[in-house]
Amino acid sequence: MFKDRITQAENEVVPVVDLRDGEKDLYHGASNLVVATIEGDAITHLEYLTDWPEDADLVGYFNHLLEDGEHWLGWTGSYQFGEPRRIDGGDPAIFARALRLFEENWDF
Repeated sequence: MFKDRITQAENEVVPVVDLRDGEKDLYHGASNLVVATIEGDAITHLEYLTDWPEDADLVGYFNHLLEDGEHWLGWTGSYQFGEPRRIDGGDPAIFARALRLFEENWDF
């Protein structure tokens, strides 16, 4: 299971998942808002929401995620997926966090 890959070393402030060799090809830099698609215990896709346009339908996208597979929200940096939180409808705060971070990317 993917959640079994989440670690938090004594010197780390937040939990992270180290990207495996096959997953590192999906990584294209640090970002504060990324959705990981999971199959088994592997990350098969990283969707960088910071690359989306300001008027993107984020609510519609999250509704789609709830109906289609296993997805986690987090950030990327140093070939890690950080602060992973499963998108499953059981944690309404995750949607508020995603919307806030998305809006902050356009608030200059």
